[in-house]
Amino acid sequence: MMKKSLAMTAVLVALAGAAVGVEVSAAAHQPAHERVKPEDRNAAIRYLWGASLIPANFADLYSAVDFDAVGFTVEQAQKSEAFKAACAAINDGSAAGVVMQATRLAKCDFEVDYENGIGTLLPHLGKMRSAARLLRLDARRLAVMGDIEGAAGRLEGMVNMSLHASGDGYLISSLVGIAIVMLSTQEIKAMAEAEVLTLAARDRLLESLRGLDPKDSMRMRGALVNEQTTMIDWMERYFADADAGARFAAEVGGAEGNGQEAVLLAAVEKLSAKNFRDELAKLRSAYDVLLDAWDKADRAAAIADFDARVQKQEFGLLAGILAPSLGRLAANSDRLNANIAETIEVLEKARLAPDAEPAMRR
Repeated sequence: MMKKSLAMTAVLVALAGAAVGVEVSAAAHQPAHERVKPEDRNAAIRYLWGASLIPANFADLYSAVDFDAVGFTVEQAQKSEAFKAACAAINDGSAAGVVMQATRLAKCDFEVDYENGIGTLLPHLGKMRSAARLLRLDARRLAVMGDIEGAAGRLEGMVNMSLHASGDGYLISSLVGIAIVMLSTQEIKAMAEAEVLTLAARDRLLESLRGLDPKDSMRMRGALVNEQTTMIDWMERYFADADAGARFAAEVGGAEGNGQEAVLLAAVEKLSAKNFRDELAKLRSAYDVLLDAWDKADRAAAIADFDARVQKQEFGLLAGILAPSLGRLAANSDRLNANIAETIEVLEKARLAPDAEPAMRR
């Protein structure tokens, strides 16, 4: 009996071994996972990783810091309890280190769910703004400690981050990119005015800012094109039934209230399927006119005319609800361009730190 049991065990072990061998053999013929080269990695993953390392109370700590009062010397910075507390929270450098890795990468793809139309979520934008504040604080910390090149690297990283943020193809993404650049230039001008920049740091920052597209650095026109195609195409698919108007009104938030949008939504709610499709065609044409206005040499006049036509409902009901205010967008874009030009001029005229090359001091 014992011999039979041992024999059966031997057979089962052999069969199991053979089965494992077959599995291993089959797995060996599966294509191996191709490793991505470090320089080809996706910055999006590292932004999310870095953001996860930022302390939960960082927003409160950061907002309490008065950067003007902190200054650029150890003696002055030591007087700011808020600055010391914020720096202590990020002192291990792990979050800033990972975020800086992301800013050096060319590829950044958050794999946005464009197919969801107006329901598309962009949760990473808030994380990127938090990461930008982190780099701004760390830049000041490094500058106070005398590492001016390190501080300049953080600010250059913020400029790169702004390009990543604005790459989604949505206007809100472009606006976040603008906010990040403005935060960077605010700190750059503070360093220049404090005369703490070295030659290498100044040249690095100049190269970074000069590398931005002077016409549309945060890709607003591309965002307008993307929103025209993705949003309207999605609406044509999603609101194709007889109750398209009512469903649209419900999705956008209902027709309650006394505002102009509520009035327009109430009218849309009553549209037949055919009339809703007609409104979509008008909305598409509105974007064509919008893009043409954006490209005009006299953009301000063309934009004012477009916004007025939207208010008069020349492009229909949906345009009155969904078409962006081109005047406000252009104002943000113009403000950014002026800020970048001003910062470049400040850098060009800046007196360098006393230990910079004498021939380069101004």
